[in-house]
Amino acid sequence: MTITDRVVWQGLEILHTWKAGTALPAGLPVRQVSGVCFAETGEAVLVSENGHAWTLPGGRPEASETPEQTLAREAMEEACAEVLACTLLGWQRVDDPREPPYLQLRYAARVRLNGFLPQRETRYRRLVSRQNVPGVLSWGRSPIATELLRVALEADLP
Repeated sequence: MTITDRVVWQGLEILHTWKAGTALPAGLPVRQVSGVCFAETGEAVLVSENGHAWTLPGGRPEASETPEQTLAREAMEEACAEVLACTLLGWQRVDDPREPPYLQLRYAARVRLNGFLPQRETRYRRLVSRQNVPGVLSWGRSPIATELLRVALEADLP
């Protein structure tokens, strides 16, 4: 299933195109990796810079990292969460008029939470019941988020 969503960001229209699955389109760089991370309690882990706008743990890949390594590093840095298992759910193509198109990869992950030590840009961590994620996640009511969360809840995590 492919879903397209138009978002206005800083006065510009940005097109996001979601595609579930593991086959990535050739020739587009991966600029972000994030995950719908589930703690041992079954709750989703969300992070925030300010305690108001909540998002999934994730960030930019570093030079030689695989996407899975990026997710593991970012989950630890942002949420103090150790990724125990993860699976690629799909990707989002971003068409932003300020730069060439790129991909954002989305994973489902099972994580173990460590004591939370706010560092870098992430100052808050929050556990949210699965049914409440759309209302708390800053972009949780978009059509792409709805589909991403549906696919994440169905993911088979070892």
